Amino acid sequence: MTHPPGWKSRLCIVLVLAGVAGAAEYTIDTAESLFAVVVHKGGIAARFAHNHLVVAQAYAAKLSIAGTDPATIRFDVDIEAAQLQVDAPEAHTKWYPEIAEAGILDEPFKPLDDADRKTIAEHMLAKGQLDVKQFPRISAKVVEVREERGTYLEREYTHVVTLDFTVHGTSVQRECPARIVIEDGRVKVDAVGAFTFSGFGIKPYSAMAGAVKNRDEFHVFVRVRALAEGTGAQDE
Repeated sequence: MTHPPGWKSRLCIVLVLAGVAGAAEYTIDTAESLFAVVVHKGGIAARFAHNHLVVAQAYAAKLSIAGTDPATIRFDVDIEAAQLQVDAPEAHTKWYPEIAEAGILDEPFKPLDDADRKTIAEHMLAKGQLDVKQFPRISAKVVEVREERGTYLEREYTHVVTLDFTVHGTSVQRECPARIVIEDGRVKVDAVGAFTFSGFGIKPYSAMAGAVKNRDEFHVFVRVRALAEGTGAQDE
């Protein structure tokens, strides 16, 4: 099997889909795909706080589709929580325009030095938050996809995806708007979903007696670009 130029270093996703005939396996373009969480600042001193972009770096995923029908999408991702990337400058620069277009944020991420980023990551991974020693994995699985056009945060979407999201050992199912395009052996998915830390049994981080804190609501932001195995299509 050969892959098009530029795909050699990207993650190869293998799918075994039971019960759906003709399902095509897909390879994720990891350079152009994103599994991330946007954490919103809060508190009476919020103007001194930061919104945060947390990006999954070490993950395993499975994706397949039978033909070109979005309803047959089978997708799941398993993330190594300890390897989450927090507020990387290059991620801020690359992904903020997409996040802003989706209506999740209306101001750019503020730059942070390496020491601040390290401190934020330590707090996020600690026992009172994600508690990665006890809960080392974060996972998400698509349960259902249905065609339903609508608007969320002023952006138009074509489908609704039921996502089962597991964090801190707790699973929450939520319907999330998505834009899905499948053609010429390629799939493009853009999806966003609102969840709460408290829904997973996590108290949002706070400091200065709550004057600076994270809001309970956070957004999952997903961008998938993938190529059907064996199509020989060229990179865009």
